[in-house]
Amino acid sequence: MIARCNAEREKLRVELEALFATVSLIQADLRSLDEGRPLFSDQADENLIVDDGEISQKPKARLGDQHYLMLCALQNAESVSLEQVVRATRLSARRVKEQMVADVGNGVVKNDNGLLSITPKGIDLLTRFQQLKRSQGVPLPTLDSLENEGDRDEAEPETQDEEGEDA
Repeated sequence: MIARCNAEREKLRVELEALFATVSLIQADLRSLDEGRPLFSDQADENLIVDDGEISQKPKARLGDQHYLMLCALQNAESVSLEQVVRATRLSARRVKEQMVADVGNGVVKNDNGLLSITPKGIDLLTRFQQLKRSQGVPLPTLDSLENEGDRDEAEPETQDEEGEDA
């Protein structure tokens, strides 16, 4: 009985959060009308992302080479352990663990009992990074390009603040 109540409470919490997000959007639209701006535009706001009923700013499409390879390792498998990401990227366990903790906090990666998977927000970030690099004519990072850079354990975990800027 308690488990059923807890499940219902969680469902209601998610619905309530979605409702609050909707109210915020409606209030923003009403402010637009007050300011004489059109309520709807022909283009969707590409800087917003909706993930599990939550609306947030997309993070900037900036990733370090190591971070990119970690996200690629997650994208190429349904869910993997930390050790599998370490093997796939040839990075230190410490480096991968620190980055995955930061990514879970940013909603880019999901940790389900030790199994990591990339979220829709993470896939979007990875895709936009790839598009950015291609548009700049810059090759995407590879395991070989990392090995040619020297010490691979010096990089700090990449985090982003609430506005999507690098922290």
